[in-house]
Amino acid sequence: MSSKTVLSQIKNATESKSSPSSLPRVATLQAKKKTTTVPFGFASLPCGEKISKNHKCFAASGSLEEAIGLIGRLKAVHFNLEDASARKMFIFARLTKIQEDLISIVRSLTTTALVSGKHTTSRFPMDRVKDIDEAITSLGSSMYTGTPGITLIEADLYCIWAVVRRCERQVIAAKDPQLGLSVEESAITYLNRLSDYFSMLIVHMSGRF
Repeated sequence: MSSKTVLSQIKNATESKSSPSSLPRVATLQAKKKTTTVPFGFASLPCGEKISKNHKCFAASGSLEEAIGLIGRLKAVHFNLEDASARKMFIFARLTKIQEDLISIVRSLTTTALVSGKHTTSRFPMDRVKDIDEAITSLGSSMYTGTPGITLIEADLYCIWAVVRRCERQVIAAKDPQLGLSVEESAITYLNRLSDYFSMLIVHMSGRF
């Protein structure tokens, strides 16, 4: 075999490997697939809707997530379940349920009707309001009217109370009929009652631990 023939075969093999037609079908499809990017300054909601990052729903969602985190800190710092009383464990379980409810409100607030299935399942149910009303009744306390700082748990609960009140205001302000962004009246009522719960919980827990 001549050297020219060998060089010709090498050249043909190299060209066939670099040719797009020689790529596996999956790789070819991936190469042709168009990538979708979110424009600068915008963010995608769980439903797929793309809205500006300065939309009020993100401020409201951030405050709700802050409340969830503060409640988590409250549980970790003040509720050591290794030596917990039955009453302490009951309140711990209630706080966990409240965190789950706040997550549901975030989901409701950030889901438009773009995907009807997701929108339907993200709605905040009215029975959660009944649950928080029962929790308030179980405390049997008056509203807190003091100045926080005597105990750490008093201060921590006051911070949660303040954030929950901010959540209510921001959730109301985040409504956007054009985009279909809103939460149910049940969620707003829940947040209003939740601030009462934490106010009463300060009084309820004073001197308990």
